[in-house]
Amino acid sequence: MESESNEKSSKSSASNRNIIYRDCVVNSDGIWVCTFPKASTTWKQDMIWNIVNDLDFKKKTLRFIKTHLPFQLLSRQLREGKRKCKMIYVSKNVNDTCISYYQFAKLMSEDFNIPCEDYCESFLENKRYLLIIQLELLNDLQSVIKKVTIFLGNTLSDEQVEPLASHLSFSNVKGNSAVNYELHTAKVQSGNEKLGRGSAVSGKFMRSGEVGQWKTAMTEE
Repeated sequence: MESESNEKSSKSSASNRNIIYRDCVVNSDGIWVCTFPKASTTWKQDMIWNIVNDLDFKKKTLRFIKTHLPFQLLSRQLREGKRKCKMIYVSKNVNDTCISYYQFAKLMSEDFNIPCEDYCESFLENKRYLLIIQLELLNDLQSVIKKVTIFLGNTLSDEQVEPLASHLSFSNVKGNSAVNYELHTAKVQSGNEKLGRGSAVSGKFMRSGEVGQWKTAMTEE
């Protein structure tokens, strides 16, 4: 019974903390640095601090908050945009984060004696996410294909990767009616015309596949 009582008390305390996090009041002049633990947070925080203080290393202005809370536990005022704080998210290669976390755990506890291999295996066993940036697809599609293949637990030879990269080039995908949604786009545009919602706007579902288009569509402001 005592064990059950302690467990309920622990869950209740955690729930109360979550409510406090989500409902806390934040100031609009704050700058939030959000990261997973041991993802070069302090390093980036120091950079940001010096930039906004014009390299005055002793000056104290604005509010700097460093947090490792998951997004759903951040203040609602932040998540819903009610306060115009600036937020900077820092990411780090998950394997490097794993090693940093392992070394940190050893540093913080004399009783921490888990072998590095076992720790890494446990840390990475639920590695279900892979981050891919569009620029990588444009600059080195073959490397991205290889990275995704390994992540999915499949195997492709170099002889297989090359034709797949050719098949997946943006120009080929754009012209592939099986995946380019052109038939669907045409139906929507035609339906809008028939319903009197204006003439169909010319354009393609898959447009240019280029990086930096915002420079010609947006002003510096």
